Amino acid sequence: MTDRARILVVDDEMGPRESLRMILKPRHDIATADSGEAALRTLKSFHPDLIFMDIKMPQMDGIELLRRIKGIDPSIEVVMITAYASLETVKNALTHGAFEYLIKPFSRQDLEETVRRALARRQTELGTRNQLTSLVDEMRALSGRRATSRRRPAASRRNSRSA
Repeated sequence: MTDRARILVVDDEMGPRESLRMILKPRHDIATADSGEAALRTLKSFHPDLIFMDIKMPQMDGIELLRRIKGIDPSIEVVMITAYASLETVKNALTHGAFEYLIKPFSRQDLEETVRRALARRQTELGTRNQLTSLVDEMRALSGRRATSRRRPAASRRNSRSA
């Protein structure tokens, strides 16, 4: 079992895809996909914590892929990457749940800082979800005990109080 974060890099162009893979692989487990369809297939077996994806891809663009990923697992953080940023595209990506939007070219430092912040947010959200799940389970257990004590015969309840 590894505690390394899993990052999926999705880009239809091999150069940028491989550059990101090489930069990120020393610290993270990396998978790559050359299309939206390939990314969706990879999700099933790789279970990434974070996805970097190009916005402009043939067949399925980054916004459509983002929608589908968030529909499958809303806790996955997604960073959109593009050389062609418009205010409308940025707004659209953020509205559909993208963590951030990086504009090419970006520095290695910007990339690593974005990874750090995205993974920290995912850990915080997963921790909060786990805490909520635990609280709900505890409440259900307490409700079950209370319902059980109400079902005991009245004489039994009186005897236990006077003891």
